[in-house]
Amino acid sequence: FFNINVLQEQANNLVTIMIGNQNKTSTKAFIRNAPYSLQYAITKTGRSSLRDLTSRETKLIRMSSSSCKILAPLLVLLQQSESNNMMDKAHEMILGVNETNIEKAEYAATYRNTSWSDDHPLNADQDMLHSLLHRWEGGIIGEGGHRGFDNAKYWLLGGSKMMDAVDESHVIRAQFKGYIVNNKNYHPEMGFVVEEEEGTRSYEIIAGNNQTRKIFVKSGEFDWIRYYDLCELSQGEKHTAIKGVRKWKDEWIEQLLELQVVEVDLLLQYAVSRMR
Repeated sequence: FFNINVLQEQANNLVTIMIGNQNKTSTKAFIRNAPYSLQYAITKTGRSSLRDLTSRETKLIRMSSSSCKILAPLLVLLQQSESNNMMDKAHEMILGVNETNIEKAEYAATYRNTSWSDDHPLNADQDMLHSLLHRWEGGIIGEGGHRGFDNAKYWLLGGSKMMDAVDESHVIRAQFKGYIVNNKNYHPEMGFVVEEEEGTRSYEIIAGNNQTRKIFVKSGEFDWIRYYDLCELSQGEKHTAIKGVRKWKDEWIEQLLELQVVEVDLLLQYAVSRMR
């Protein structure tokens, strides 16, 4: 029989090593090289990508607990490279697939009309990482026939929870918002905060079932959708005008890259703090 304490210690040691190797340079390279494609193999072929896990990745999944549902998929995701596409593995892990329920997940992905989503509801942590994963999918057409950027905004607003505003009570969002607002390199020129003379900004985002819905950001509020739009532009998408941005500046690309590194670093620190 396996000694669960030994397994946990081995997994913790592995996590420590992987986090130590995940420096800001490697995170920046990961973000800079986006977009990354998702194959969605489990829905297209009925075969989970987790069947191809390495022994190291399997240990990461075993380490992941109910109190830490994002550390393992985040670490797996950050191992992405040209020769090793980790997007599908991380995506399935976020959605609740693990080595103990692969067959059930494959059945649910094949026949669709199951209780999988109800049995594996996503918490705020998972919504956040899910949103980032699709943002790194970029302009590639993916889930539901939508671009990664559009799916990213859907999960930014809680997915099927259909929230009217981004949940800023989460510690990561609060820390990240504070970092931007208090840094004059990013505010107010990039328009992260809606200025009084602008009034209210409105956006149309996907709402599932081929529907869309309106999201409003009022004067004085931090605009998370603006941040996502700027990340889209910095990823090399067409530099079209977006609300409140008077003129795009090329130096913003590096600044936005640095912001995304901060975002990942905060998420990683948060996940590690909840590991035990």
